[in-house]
Amino acid sequence: MTNETYRNKPLEEKFLHANIYLSLAVVLLAAAGLLGWQFTIEFLKRPSPNWIAMNPLTAVAFISLGAAFLLLRKQNSHTLSGLGYILATFILLVGLIRLVGVLTGFDLHIDEYLFHQKVAMELTNHTPSRMAPNTAFCFVLIAIAMLILRSVNYRWCITAQLLCLGVALLALFAIIGYSYQAQEFYKVSYHIPMAIQTALGFLLLSMAILFAKPAEGIMSAFTSTLAGSKVTRSIVPLAIILPSMLGFVRLVTQWEGLFTLELGTVALVLSIIFIFLTLVYFAARQLNANDRERLKAEQQLFIKNEWFNQTLVCLGDGVITTDNNGVITLLNKAASELTGWQPEEATGKHIDHIFEIINERTGQKVINPVMEALQQNRIVMLANHTILTKKDGSQLFIDDSGAPIHNEIGEIIGAVLIFRDITEKKKADDEIITLNQTLEKRVEERAAELLKTEQTLSNTLDNMMEGALIVGFDWKIIYTNNAWLRHAKYTRKEVLGFTLMEKFSGYEQTEFYKVQEKCMNERVPVHIENKFTFPDGSEGWFEVTAQPSFEGIFIMTIDITERKKAESERVKMISDIVQRNSDLEQFSYIVSHNLRAPAANIIGLAEILQDETLTSQEQKELLQGLSKSIAALDIVIKDINKILQVKSEVNKKKEILIFSKLVNDIMISIGNLIDKDRVSIISDFSEVDEIYSIKVYIHSIFYNLISNSIKYGKQNEPPLIEIKSKKENGKIILTFKDNGLGIDIKKQGDKIFGLYRRFHSHVEGKGMGLFMVKTQVESLGGKITIASELNKGTEFTIVFEN
Repeated sequence: MTNETYRNKPLEEKFLHANIYLSLAVVLLAAAGLLGWQFTIEFLKRPSPNWIAMNPLTAVAFISLGAAFLLLRKQNSHTLSGLGYILATFILLVGLIRLVGVLTGFDLHIDEYLFHQKVAMELTNHTPSRMAPNTAFCFVLIAIAMLILRSVNYRWCITAQLLCLGVALLALFAIIGYSYQAQEFYKVSYHIPMAIQTALGFLLLSMAILFAKPAEGIMSAFTSTLAGSKVTRSIVPLAIILPSMLGFVRLVTQWEGLFTLELGTVALVLSIIFIFLTLVYFAARQLNANDRERLKAEQQLFIKNEWFNQTLVCLGDGVITTDNNGVITLLNKAASELTGWQPEEATGKHIDHIFEIINERTGQKVINPVMEALQQNRIVMLANHTILTKKDGSQLFIDDSGAPIHNEIGEIIGAVLIFRDITEKKKADDEIITLNQTLEKRVEERAAELLKTEQTLSNTLDNMMEGALIVGFDWKIIYTNNAWLRHAKYTRKEVLGFTLMEKFSGYEQTEFYKVQEKCMNERVPVHIENKFTFPDGSEGWFEVTAQPSFEGIFIMTIDITERKKAESERVKMISDIVQRNSDLEQFSYIVSHNLRAPAANIIGLAEILQDETLTSQEQKELLQGLSKSIAALDIVIKDINKILQVKSEVNKKKEILIFSKLVNDIMISIGNLIDKDRVSIISDFSEVDEIYSIKVYIHSIFYNLISNSIKYGKQNEPPLIEIKSKKENGKIILTFKDNGLGIDIKKQGDKIFGLYRRFHSHVEGKGMGLFMVKTQVESLGGKITIASELNKGTEFTIVFEN
């Protein structure tokens, strides 16, 4: 096998590519022969009418060998390689069967199976166009070569190449025999000769197999970068081609009568002498050129060695080189001064004798890094605390390393040791270590004090009522006290190391984030009071203060939910008081106004009845008037009682009420009225169908609004009532819409919900319905609004807190 240093890899690549084309050429040549037999194309069967035709089985064998070579030339899968071996074995058997038939007479005539009649008609010397014995022999040789082609054994490789060379020579003899019309070169005894296409196929296939391993065996002599290989590549083709051509020219001139036998022979000999002299001359030139390159390379190497030696002399580090046994070959000036040995004294001595090292702490001898590098084939660094003992017995601290030296093929040929005096550095390092130990002790003492302070501060923060939180510049939570964990509804393990955005979805959209971002970016303190919605949907009010800190920002939180609830209750209470005062003033006005007229009538009639002069008819009329006034007074008192009853029922027990059921109950109770007026009620409670409230109030509100829509409908159009519910911002919104007469909002807007307010006189009523609805809605903490237009209808909107 060629040394890796001298391999000509570009040429090898060309050979490896060439063998593919050569094998394909063999397949095409054989395929052309088969086509000639199939379609009786004489030119494809034989190039010349006087030459023998390629046997069909020979053509099949060449195609099989070409395919087998393509499958075996590289490491393919087991299936493909197995197929290649099968094809090669098949051809080996074909060749052996044919040879046995020739040698023993026991002939199976396997070469006459294909195109039997055509083969029988192709007679050469009264013999059918069968496979020649030398052809069969070549198939045996080349099949064996192909079977051992993939072997990694050097001897098998040489054997395969020798077999291929033998086949190539037999093929070359046949080709030259056809050129020189010498049958002895391509015919065995009286047997049928080898066809020229067959000879060409063997020559190409043997070259393909030889090219398959260009860097191994015999082929390495042709492909390396050495001078002999270069000369061989130049001479061998010429040594084959030129004599063959000259011999052919010699015969042609004789056949044509241009030269006599003697003159032609002399001319041939002189031509061969001239050609060989020319080849020798060019070989000498090639070898001389190679020698010049070698001498030039040696001169450059000498210059580099001198430069290397001078560099070693000038180096401040000590350098010692050894052979692969540890014997010193070079000692530079610095190494001489550090060891106390002169170069001429140290050269030739073992490294252990010159370079004695011990461990500072144990006093034990240390393994020499040169020997360790040679044994382990790697760079070895010397352990710390190593002391070198000089020739005079004095000692110094050193730092060194050893490394193996390799030749061009990777073999270890020696080692190099580089070392330096670090005694002063060691003293400085020891001083630094002592100083560091002192500093470490001080740092530990200070750290203990800080830890104690930190623990005190941590305990203080953990016991605070206010929440404390430290957020880094990446918005990750660094610290939190117990109060903040209670506010945030998390455990410490669940939040530390996470960002606020990861633990509170949508945190970037909150007002808290906006002010904290300002604190983080502008490094200014901020303060905010706002409501916060937690991931579980619950809400709370917090007062938050943020201060810049060196880690990010420090946040203080105070839960002011109860305070905000109290403030809200106080605001609501004040609003209720104001509303109740307003209602009381209105109620007082209504009571005084509505009671005054009946009472005045009763007093007046009573005074008149005291007149004894009145006739019985007059007394009767006065008593009737008195009765009417008393009845009117009774009605007013009952209305007042009803209003007061609404006020008193506000504290009744609440329950879950179903809107759809409530509407159905009301429709049943006024079913005759709905049927009579052909009323249509459309309800949509798909979004929210229940409320937690007082049943009496909700029923009264629904009943009054539905009955009003029916009562004040258009005469020529059936009433249509639409009732819907929805939920917005935690509030329940009810809408009652009809297509009735409507109300002029511009004129009557401020009187719509007043007591005894009526807007259509053609229908009986007292004007209490909407007053009662508003009173009941507000008693439940809700609000009612109206939107209406004359002759188009009315829409009431009621909003309840959920």
